[in-house]
Amino acid sequence: MSEKIDSRSEKEKKDAEYNYYHAFKIDPNEKDDSKIKTIIAQKKNQWTVGTVSQRRLLQLVNEAVDIMVNPVYREEENQIAKQLKLNDAKMCILSKANNLGYLYKSDYRKLADNSDKWLTIDDIEKATEDLIQQGVKLIDDTQKSLDFICYENIDKLLKTIGKKDLYEFLSKPETLPVATLFAEVDVVYKSVSPALATEPKNNAIQKVCGEARKVFKDDNTKKYYDIYLATKEVWDDFSKRQDWGISQMEMKEYLAYSEKVKTALNTSDVDFVGTILAEGLGFYKMTVLGGDNLQFNLSYSNPQKNNYDNTTSTVLKIEKLLLEVQTQLIILKKEMSN
Repeated sequence: MSEKIDSRSEKEKKDAEYNYYHAFKIDPNEKDDSKIKTIIAQKKNQWTVGTVSQRRLLQLVNEAVDIMVNPVYREEENQIAKQLKLNDAKMCILSKANNLGYLYKSDYRKLADNSDKWLTIDDIEKATEDLIQQGVKLIDDTQKSLDFICYENIDKLLKTIGKKDLYEFLSKPETLPVATLFAEVDVVYKSVSPALATEPKNNAIQKVCGEARKVFKDDNTKKYYDIYLATKEVWDDFSKRQDWGISQMEMKEYLAYSEKVKTALNTSDVDFVGTILAEGLGFYKMTVLGGDNLQFNLSYSNPQKNNYDNTTSTVLKIEKLLLEVQTQLIILKKEMSN
């Protein structure tokens, strides 16, 4: 027997285009029946001449209203809508993990921010925790350790003074305790006569002292300034790329920079190197081709964005099937409650 024209088919129930939350762009937290009816009516009026899916939705308006004003059915529709969003988020994460073998924590934030309030970072982390268990590295680039703004300010001011770094500025070795270096900053600051403080060089000296207090606040802040100095060649390259309008790099370039950082820091800790580079990529607004250039827009306005059937990855295909099964279970639960 064919499906009734005024109710969704089984296939449509699993399609984000025909989920009533997504189709009518209803806020996931909206529970006011009158507001929901108004939203549906407004969309209906906009679709007098629309796409194939919009014309089909016009046939489903009555069912949509019945479901969305019934608290039980509405909650079930909400759960399906969330799962559909979560499926897409997971496919984005899977695709990146499959390409690179690692993930940035900021990826989760981007996905959550672009999910129209449907997902939290925690939702996405829980949905993809199996990837981490399977060995995909998760690099936390949300905790900023390298204060690039401070360091660049220092570099610019030091050029005025004719010094290359804070240690040369203070005439002290970097091996001194951080408390000693902090105290020396005050000595240098007070050495500038108030009467001459407005002269360009003296003004720069006092401004450098202000930034130096941030650097020598404690052992950790000093540690990351030292890391910045050791890897400065990399950041100078990133800065030049930004000045030239180059916002992407090939994977082979990224790997070359990784080797430079490893050598400069004399470390074999690839996770730490990845975290350091991630901070630099974020600050200089650069992406690695095959990595951060994934589409993080989970909008359903263009169904082509969510078509993953052309992927050549067996892993992705299997994961997609598993996700479809999860969605079908939610729908089955709904049908059994009817």
